[in-house]
Amino acid sequence: MKKLHVTYLLSLLLSLVLSSYSQSGWLPPVYFPPGRFLCDTTPWKLVLFDHFNGDSINRDLWYTFNTNNWGDNDNWAESRIEVYGGNKTIVKDENVQVSDGAIKLKIKQEPASWKCNDCPGTLQTRNYTSGYIGTKMRFNKGAKVETRLRMPIFEGAWNTCWFWALNEVNEIDFAESWSNNGMPSWPYIGKHKPHNNYNLHSWRPRWDTNGYIPENIDISNRYPRQDWSDWLGNTRFRYEDWHKYTCEWDTASVTIYLDDVLINKFWKYYREVQVQVYDPYTGDKVSRKVREAPTCAVPEGDWQITKGYPWNSENSVSKLIFSVAVTKTNKLHNTTEPVDLGQMEIDYVSVYQRHPAEDGHAEMSNDTTGALIIDGPDNLCGATLYRISQAYPGGKWSSSNNAVVFVDGPDSSSKRVDRNPYSSLTTTTLYYTYHPGSDLTAPPLTAAKLITLSQVPERIFTTRVSNLLRGQQNFNLWLNPNTNGASYTWKIWYGRSGPDHYFESKGQYISTPAIALGEQDTYFLIWEVLITTPCGVKIISGIKENNSGEGPYLSDAASFMSGDSLTFNLEARFDNEIQWNAYQQSIEDNLSTNFVTDIEDTFAITQLFNKISVQQLEPWLFFEDKAAAASRFAPATNPLLHAKIYAAPALPPAPVQLSGKLKLQLPALTTFLALPHLSRPK
Repeated sequence: MKKLHVTYLLSLLLSLVLSSYSQSGWLPPVYFPPGRFLCDTTPWKLVLFDHFNGDSINRDLWYTFNTNNWGDNDNWAESRIEVYGGNKTIVKDENVQVSDGAIKLKIKQEPASWKCNDCPGTLQTRNYTSGYIGTKMRFNKGAKVETRLRMPIFEGAWNTCWFWALNEVNEIDFAESWSNNGMPSWPYIGKHKPHNNYNLHSWRPRWDTNGYIPENIDISNRYPRQDWSDWLGNTRFRYEDWHKYTCEWDTASVTIYLDDVLINKFWKYYREVQVQVYDPYTGDKVSRKVREAPTCAVPEGDWQITKGYPWNSENSVSKLIFSVAVTKTNKLHNTTEPVDLGQMEIDYVSVYQRHPAEDGHAEMSNDTTGALIIDGPDNLCGATLYRISQAYPGGKWSSSNNAVVFVDGPDSSSKRVDRNPYSSLTTTTLYYTYHPGSDLTAPPLTAAKLITLSQVPERIFTTRVSNLLRGQQNFNLWLNPNTNGASYTWKIWYGRSGPDHYFESKGQYISTPAIALGEQDTYFLIWEVLITTPCGVKIISGIKENNSGEGPYLSDAASFMSGDSLTFNLEARFDNEIQWNAYQQSIEDNLSTNFVTDIEDTFAITQLFNKISVQQLEPWLFFEDKAAAASRFAPATNPLLHAKIYAAPALPPAPVQLSGKLKLQLPALTTFLALPHLSRPK
């Protein structure tokens, strides 16, 4: 009887614990014993492949409308209209076209009406039509998808590449781009800019009784090179160009790659830990929250389940979808004639699973006997010859993006490759694709080689950050773009009116210790950065001297950009504690959602902290003309106002003449080192 009472009490306690987690809206933690290995290392097996050769879609593989759980027809309400919330189009088969080795999902402004045969009510009418494809194959036990595509940008464009569960529980968007307001005008600061995300969603089940997910939970991240400085410096991620996207959805993680470079890994489990980061305004280390990633060999203990991670149920049965949409209801163009707004173009789609038989799938023949190899250096330092290891004439050379250009080699098995001078990309994958037989629907033999481009011109950014209430200022400096395998060593001389302070640091992003503000708000900054890449070493140096205390003008590019458009000098100002606390909170919130594999790697954590600090500066960037406009047209009682109002000049990103408002020079550093007052302080 006593044993029964103990069992009952333990059961009651467990019930109370689970109930508390249920009410909090997520799953309870999981205990892993010593020696537990989380990752499935079974090789991926090809289960779906389409290179979109020919002139029509393969209907054995794809639907051109939303099927959900309603069979293989469109005789239900949401198969072609409102196929998902926010899509203001009608899906039409005619908007799915195959030509030139790619499938095009077109978006048009044209009046269209539709209603399923058995649906009550009248025809539904929209101003836009779109294309849509979804796999007939379903995936419950995870999958890996590889695809090469490009997406359009126009006002109201919404393009998505995603896994979607039929019971509306799991969703993985491995590429989802938005351009609600179209393309903004340069210099882009403070404006809504097109962006491309990768997201995880745990949707609240409509009919499931699982009480752990009472609300929808989202994890949203943007692909790299979409920050305000990437836009300003013309190094932004151009998702309207060709890129290869890869998503691995597995039992322990969801991993995202862009052009074969690892972008992020969402772990299903994590532990919240405190790490030490340097605070330039106090000179001390402060504690900040991050998520410790478990890695495959998970340490013993309790681990939280990541909120928003797609949870598997035995009936999730996800399908792979490529869709385009318009978020606008009214017409973009004042015409009754059809208007082609854009299209998503897909070069190929490959899907793999580790255990295809568990989902009722079979591995496709993917013969790699005598697999091709591309011979050539890993780092492109100039025009270089790349060659196929074996003679397979008639193959096709290509790359994952537009970072390089191809020039004919001495024979059909080689190509001379050089950097595309109009691209700021620093990596690409070279491909040689060969079909050994006449069946163009079969997977070809493909050689692939990831290479790094180390000669892309760097943009230097400096931002003076002023806390007016505390009377402090410091400087953030960074480079875009970051070259894989490169190292950066900085030397900084700075002060209120001269080089009174010296600072050294390493990394792409650095932040100097704070100093007092001067009475006239003047400042002085000299930098030297030593850049070491596999292609060699170079030094970039420059000076920023403000003797007037006047900030830059948004309407005058010369007040913040050098004549060669490679150096940008900006300011961020915080007038009061409310603004400063809002900025600091935004940094903490972003930092706390990052997974850190090695919590002892202080360099990587510092770089992450400095990068986020820069990313969160955009709302607080200061421009004299913006501040004047805010003071003229807005109540002075709003402490956040100066950070929310921006002028909107239409300026091209072209070289400009320097003005006298801000002295901006890029002399050789030796000129400054020759001065006795620039020697390093003892």
